[in-house]
Amino acid sequence: MSSNLFTFLLACVCFGTTSSFDCPIVTVANDPCLTLEDKLKIPKVLNRGVDTVVVAGEEICDTHLQGGEWYRFIDVESNNTFTIPVRKPVGGVDQCVDVGRCGTTAPISVTDDPPTVEGETKKLKGCINFIDCCFFSQDLCARLCGNEIIYYLTVPIACSIAYCSSAPTCATNQIVQGEECVDKYPTLQHKPLLTATSRNVATNHDEVVFQCQIFGPDENVHYNFKWETDVEKPNLPALPTSGFGDETLDEVSLSDIFGSLKEVVFGFHLVCIVEAKFKDQDDASPELRSSAFFAGLSVDPMTLIMSEKDEINLFEVVVKPTVPVVCEGSNTCHLDIAIRNQKFAGQADVVTSVCGMRFETNNWNTPQSFLISCTI
Repeated sequence: MSSNLFTFLLACVCFGTTSSFDCPIVTVANDPCLTLEDKLKIPKVLNRGVDTVVVAGEEICDTHLQGGEWYRFIDVESNNTFTIPVRKPVGGVDQCVDVGRCGTTAPISVTDDPPTVEGETKKLKGCINFIDCCFFSQDLCARLCGNEIIYYLTVPIACSIAYCSSAPTCATNQIVQGEECVDKYPTLQHKPLLTATSRNVATNHDEVVFQCQIFGPDENVHYNFKWETDVEKPNLPALPTSGFGDETLDEVSLSDIFGSLKEVVFGFHLVCIVEAKFKDQDDASPELRSSAFFAGLSVDPMTLIMSEKDEINLFEVVVKPTVPVVCEGSNTCHLDIAIRNQKFAGQADVVTSVCGMRFETNNWNTPQSFLISCTI
């Protein structure tokens, strides 16, 4: 048995319940409701919810509270106020918060409702649950100050005994608002969609741009877009970050990726990364990455497997650029692809149905195919 539990049991055996207790007489001169901002605040109020399971070594203990003082159950960061949970007897049988809850070993709840009339002070019985419900009890007082209940607390006589609060027990990705748990940040349900298109930047001059779009826009949400690429060239510029804003679509151009380099080399991958946050919150969601976008020439299949059983193997290969064919200095342009046969000693004879193919500006995203015959 730990020393804390031994001390607690000894205190219960020796003292039973607290002696006669009276609420302080409140006058205009000492009314605690008039000086709320100066009142003491119960520590760790958000960790005292009835669903908060005690963690060994981190038990809340209220023996350090100051006797003869009024306490507020308030979270100073959010300004949310809470109360001590009520567990009224049922059929003459005491009811309590479960042992090991409210972030402590022996939690304290009260057996009756707090006052409902402005300025009223009410004496309440605090039930401590340890070996049995209300095995030990101590009185306290509650006073209604506007919309807030404040408490004149009796200091527990041993550890680990602590008062419960009505603060909800929230998940790690939630915060308390009022007496409810709300999400710290939005949950992004769908991956960002990354596509390639073109835009006109001058007469007879278009450029390739990559667009990233997030779906499910919400007027209460801000999004931040970031980009990554596997282009390996020296002196490349840092890819832009949008910063949090209302836009659900962001884009980068080839000049954003390659900067002032004259030679643009396709065959690279691009990834868009999105995070979100509520407009009135600082916490951002975990980053959500798009699927990697390949900027280059799509060839399907990339590998051909021949059967030794067949003298001639025939395959269809489909080719399509994944980025637009754009013009610079002309209103018509095209992309020519040469298809060559190369014979190596000891390998199959390969014949293609075409020697090349052309993709125009207006049909760049229409797949084209050719046949390959392989003779073993």
